Amino acid sequence: MPDYQIKEWNETNFNFQEFPFIKSAYEQKKWAFVADYVRLYVLYTEGGIYMDTDVKVMKGFNEFIKYDFFSANEIHPFFFERSEQNKINPLTHQPNNPDEFINGFGILSAVMGSRAGLPYLKDCIDYYKSSDLNATSDRWLVSSSYLVFKNLSLSYELPKKWMKNLGIEGLMLNAGVENLFTLTARKGLNPQYSFNGGSDDTYVTARVYNFGLTVKF
Repeated sequence: MPDYQIKEWNETNFNFQEFPFIKSAYEQKKWAFVADYVRLYVLYTEGGIYMDTDVKVMKGFNEFIKYDFFSANEIHPFFFERSEQNKINPLTHQPNNPDEFINGFGILSAVMGSRAGLPYLKDCIDYYKSSDLNATSDRWLVSSSYLVFKNLSLSYELPKKWMKNLGIEGLMLNAGVENLFTLTARKGLNPQYSFNGGSDDTYVTARVYNFGLTVKF
């Protein structure tokens, strides 16, 4: 690509102390967060094409530089489930509804091109400026509340006048259920388990039915 100027951004030509977010990321050696901000800032202030250092270029970008912004789709298989895949047109590979969020389907950030001053990039930069890298997040927290119906026992003694005709003194029917149901947000796990390193049944205990018949002569 002899007609392109390649510029490396590092500590010598970028002020990593300028904003709290990137300063904190740099000091904590969270390089991915550092790159998140730098690529946006550079494209917004200077324009051009950003690439991660592990990107291999097979051909030029001339056919794309006519656009204000270009990138590609990025798929995260863990989140990109069938219900999310159905939101994309299989022929055009574009979202059926541009305003609908598709989990696991995003904009590739390893390669991006933009003109300088693009408002979209400014919105992204402002997001990082207002973010606190050290802030706690409840994104992966799951409520530990639960409701367990542990045991249910039922019994019924048939009237004795019915039993006299059968020559027995009494007859009682019994039925019971252990672990009838468990309501919890912790799917697949036993919410009664503390996960403190001890040994116990991690998974929700099985439901057990029992029936009985008691006869008195």
